[in-house]
Amino acid sequence: MNRVTRSREIGEGAVAWLCRLWLRARQFLTSGGASVPDVEDSPPQSAEDAETEARQIIHEMLELLESVSAPIARRSDNLAQQLSFLQARDNFRAFNLLLEQGEDVPAATLARAVFEEAMRWAWVDESPDERAASFLGEAGRAHRLITEAAQTQGIEPDMFFGPLVANELLPAAEGAPPFPKRFEELMEWMPDTGMHYLQYRLLSQYVHSSLLSAASTAVERGGNLENSRLLPLPARLMAIRNAAASIAVVFDFTKAGLAWPGAAPLNFVVFSGANRIATITYPFAPASE
Repeated sequence: MNRVTRSREIGEGAVAWLCRLWLRARQFLTSGGASVPDVEDSPPQSAEDAETEARQIIHEMLELLESVSAPIARRSDNLAQQLSFLQARDNFRAFNLLLEQGEDVPAATLARAVFEEAMRWAWVDESPDERAASFLGEAGRAHRLITEAAQTQGIEPDMFFGPLVANELLPAAEGAPPFPKRFEELMEWMPDTGMHYLQYRLLSQYVHSSLLSAASTAVERGGNLENSRLLPLPARLMAIRNAAASIAVVFDFTKAGLAWPGAAPLNFVVFSGANRIATITYPFAPASE
């Protein structure tokens, strides 16, 4: 049984315990390491209160993730893990920034990017010996398509890539299989495929040019139609919860190539933060499960 399936079966008692773990971890971190008492798990009473707490949690999660490094000494065996985490953390950081600036749709596009990376790692975990190389194979496939298109136009494609691509990434990708062409295939084995597919479709409308997302943020002001840049609150809560859960999943699956200060299981602490967000947002945004 893979980690994603196990996490769905931990039961209500364990979910409550994870919420308390995050609340205690938050108090511990903000108290400078001083001992803290047990904390009361009091859920928000409104969607607005849930959003306020969720925003605070993702900010704190990012602060924890900023302490994580990708040591060169671990790169030869964990190139895919390191690159995947660094990209996902950058996307999660930008998600936080755009959300703070009231730019919901661009933020949601980054939530989808982290979600896609999380779903890929979950798919790999079903058969890691056979599928782990797919991250490298997918990079090799993308490089090949760009190279072919550039050469057709008489353009040298190497100018578009950093030195790590030719020196390490492409040699490691040699002969590796890519991911399934249909993204949905990454989710079809999951017991809760329907919920993941719903989130995928909701987030995808923000990535592609869509009048659906444009109409969701449009408002009438002074006789004009304007873009408020704000999504309906349930949609924003869904994006926050999805981004938090996705970065926690990516961090957990890539931790072999990473390091952080101290001996605490930081991946578990980050996961508990994502779990807290899921618990407090679900009553107001069912698609955030």
